[in-house]
Amino acid sequence: MSKLQLAAIMAPATQDCWWYYGQTLANVAQLLTQNKAMPTSINAYVDGNGVKLTVVMEPATTPYWWWVGITAEQVGQFLTQNKAQLTDISAYIDTDNQLKFAVIMTPAAEASWWYFGQTAAQVGQLLTQNKAMLTAISAYVDTDNSVKLAVVMEPATKPYWWWVGITAAQVGQFLTQNAALLTDISAYIDTDNQLKFAVIMTPAALEASSPLGPLATVRWWYFGDPGYIGQQLTQNKACMVAVSPYLLSTTNSITVDTFPNISGLNGTANLTINESGAYSFSGGWSPSNFFTGLAQQTVAYTIAIRDIRGKLFIFTTSGTVPPGGSYNFNYNSTDSKLAEDWQFLSVGYTWHDNYSANLDLGSELGNFVQSVVNWFNQNQQTIDNVIQVVGDVAGVVTTIAAAA
Repeated sequence: MSKLQLAAIMAPATQDCWWYYGQTLANVAQLLTQNKAMPTSINAYVDGNGVKLTVVMEPATTPYWWWVGITAEQVGQFLTQNKAQLTDISAYIDTDNQLKFAVIMTPAAEASWWYFGQTAAQVGQLLTQNKAMLTAISAYVDTDNSVKLAVVMEPATKPYWWWVGITAAQVGQFLTQNAALLTDISAYIDTDNQLKFAVIMTPAALEASSPLGPLATVRWWYFGDPGYIGQQLTQNKACMVAVSPYLLSTTNSITVDTFPNISGLNGTANLTINESGAYSFSGGWSPSNFFTGLAQQTVAYTIAIRDIRGKLFIFTTSGTVPPGGSYNFNYNSTDSKLAEDWQFLSVGYTWHDNYSANLDLGSELGNFVQSVVNWFNQNQQTIDNVIQVVGDVAGVVTTIAAAA
């Protein structure tokens, strides 16, 4: 499983301010009304219970619009419809395995651009092309297991720096090196399962001339447990500037034990998957009584485990229980795809198995495996990609994956 962690930027409090995490869309709407507030930072993430939000609010002083769970096309439509510009953006893969956005908009005051699905190199090209500076950044792991960016830009008016894929230590080094302060942060678990950051910085000295004076040059940033973040906020008498959620795995393995007893055979099956991608898939069948041990039986077993975003990993075995004997299986290996997917398996997973005796392996095994995939779809757990980890049905599973 996993636990929610936060990366936060804070500044000295100069007005009322509020921040929340683990909220639903309806909760945020109620809080905005209750506080007579407007959102200034919003981030969406998916945990085992669906889409949740972190949000920063301050007293409402200007018209604004905000949406959660909308597509890129809808973002564009709402910007045009409201003659607006984005002030914050959060890109995430929703429970239907589609790219969605949580956004905040205000009436357009100047030229601005926004992009999604970009690599860091592509963002750099767009900044040069538009003679622009970044004002908001959101890093996310796309469905192809690569890090992509959603960004907001406006015409460059001051020096700034931005980085993607850097560690916490590097964030601190760059802040010191550039005498800078953070203006936006996006924390994410990279494809190597390590915590990384995408950040925007500006020279602290530039803020000294603002109406807040020296206070404007003071910023703190922290990452960790929400309780720790709250303590730092209180200790510094601060308001949130931005808060970014990430889910940290609290376990390094997943284990499923089942007992596929069928047709007078006692069965056991165990699947263990480790964070490293190492797995163990073992078990077997033996007759439950003398009479069922008189005849040979063909057996097959499939277990599929689905990550929170819709990727399905299939483990299959099949063989023969001879008269008076048993059939045992024991697969131990490492699959890089399991390691790459660990951040999504560890957040939340579901599993389903299927087993049979005396089936025709040549003509029935394809339908046997397909029935497992069908179970997930029938239970509103859409399958986006099917990966056979181990078993004797590679051709069958490839066909299923192509049709999924």
